Parts: sequence; C-alpha cells; structure tokens
Amino acid sequence: MDELTLPYLWSKIHIEYRYLVDDCDTASDAWAKLKVHFDMPSMFSRIHAREEFYAVEHDISLPIDAYIHAVTEAKARLTALGVTISDDEFKDVLLMRLDPSFHAIRTNIVTQRTEPKLEEVKMLLRAAGNAQPSAKAGPQHGLAARGMRNSSRTPSSARTTPNPGRVDSRNFTWCDTTTDNCHRCSRSGHIAARCMLDMPQHVRDWIVANPYSPPPTRSNLAAEHAGLAFANFGRLDSDLDNANFDPSVLDISNTLRI
Repeated sequence: MDELTLPYLWSKIHIEYRYLVDDCDTASDAWAKLKVHFDMPSMFSRIHAREEFYAVEHDISLPIDAYIHAVTEAKARLTALGVTISDDEFKDVLLMRLDPSFHAIRTNIVTQRTEPKLEEVKMLLRAAGNAQPSAKAGPQHGLAARGMRNSSRTPSSARTTPNPGRVDSRNFTWCDTTTDNCHRCSRSGHIAARCMLDMPQHVRDWIVANPYSPPPTRSNLAAEHAGLAFANFGRLDSDLDNANFDPSVLDISNTLRI
C-alpha cells in the first residue's frame, strides 16, 4: 500500500518540487522528505522566494493572464514558507513589474481617486491585454486614424524605411500600418483604438507636415470614441458624462467604467 500510494502523492506535488521525491520508492519516504523541506524553512529559502516574487518578468508575447499567474505562483511559494503577502503588496508588485508598453494603463490605475481592489486591478489589466488578439483581426481605427497615411497610397519602399520624423527615442516607428502591432505607437499588446501613449512632439510635427485626412465615417468616429472611453478608466461618472462622446458608443464607455 505504501508503494501504491506514491504515484497519488506524487501527482499532488507541485511540478517545481517533484525533484525532492524522485529517488523515493514509497509514499512514506516521500512524505518524510517533503516535511523536512517545508516544515523547516531556512532564511535562504525565504530570501530566494521573496526575490522571485519581486523579479517576475512580464513577457508581452504571452497573454496577460500568464503574467498574473506567474506573480500568483511566486506569492504562493512565499505563503508556503510562512510569509504573508497582503493584497496591497501583491497589487504593487503586479503593477511594478509590468512591461513599459503597459505604462499608460498602470498610470491610469494608480492615479484613481479611490484605490481599486486587487480583482479590479486584474480586470483592468486583462482588458488592456485582451486587445492584443484584436490587433490581427481587422483594420485599425481610432486615435491613429487622424495622423496615419493610407498604406494603399504609400509606395512599398516608403513603408519599409522608417521616416526619422516618425521614430521615437526607443526606436518605435509611429503610424506604421505595416506591422501587426499598434498602428499608432507601434507597441504590441493593444490596438490603435485603445492606444493611450503620449505622442512625442517631433512625431506630432511630422504628422502636421504630412497630413492625410480620410473621409470621416460613423464607424471611424465610433472607434475613436471607444479609444477615448478606454482612456477614461477610473474617472468619475460626471467626468465621463461631460465628455463629448458620440451617443452611439455610450454603451462602450459604460462597459469600461469600474
């Protein structure tokens, strides 16, 4: 029975700790090793687990849920060592380690008049991260539409060679419609209609010097206002009500309120 119980015990051990019982032939031997490892946490183990908790990397090539899960797992390792992590500390680490492309949404969260709860922070991050698949699904509209050249009217050589006036200090080419990233700022993780990054002044000057104004349509206006509604996360209802939103997209702004 001791030997037959070992596979069941092994299946309940987290994959990162199964190495502790790899050389065990019985469940009782495995249990004894686990008790030694977890019942006598050393200062080194605690420091190492805390270092992992504060050093989780946000890989924007993966869904935002993968990052949230990684931070949660790091917290669980600390909890197993008897270290209590409060929701506020968890929120701080979650926002602190975000990729720079999420700077705008992080700023919006931390500047709210009432500090959001942990679940609300996760919801807002998922709302921003879930925009990434949509970037490959169809045409881009919104905030970038006003300053973006129509790719069908631009020679292929001009599209492949970035204009110096469009490149920012981090070598991102603004208003580039030839990639799968945001067609406004060229960062990944969101679409142009939900881009909230501040446009550098020299890029603004380039757009003024190279104007292109597509015929206004209701769909373009609706997409643009959807982007503005996303940028107004956390504002008071009165602020949103006073904004100059198209009535056709009021349902979108209501959905995005906290």
